[in-house]
Amino acid sequence: MYSKLKGVDAKRRFLGLFWAKRGGVEFRRKYLDRVQQANEKFTTRFAPGWKTDRGRVYIIYGPPDDVERYPYTENMKPYEIWHYYNLQGGVIFVFGDRTGFGSYELLHSTLVGEVKNQDWMYLLMQR
Repeated sequence: MYSKLKGVDAKRRFLGLFWAKRGGVEFRRKYLDRVQQANEKFTTRFAPGWKTDRGRVYIIYGPPDDVERYPYTENMKPYEIWHYYNLQGGVIFVFGDRTGFGSYELLHSTLVGEVKNQDWMYLLMQR
């Protein structure tokens, strides 16, 4: 929609309304802070942090309440489980580094509308 707008004034109006509908200046500041934090925490050699799965979740839902980190083992590739205790009564996001290059992808979540895969552990098993 934004890309189809003609002229700078139309784009300014659109952006002004976009942020106003979402809480104004405070919401915009929080969003930009989260983008910056996502870039600092999750940037890989393949993508800036905001374009990664962990970055997207961080930007949308904020920092997790708790993170369980599981390192590489003989049998499993590394993964993280993020907990959000106050989101839909408590949800998790499971991110795994299936490539071994530090690119954690979202494998499973209990949040409605996100990726679901009850067999996510099989994706991380060493073969």
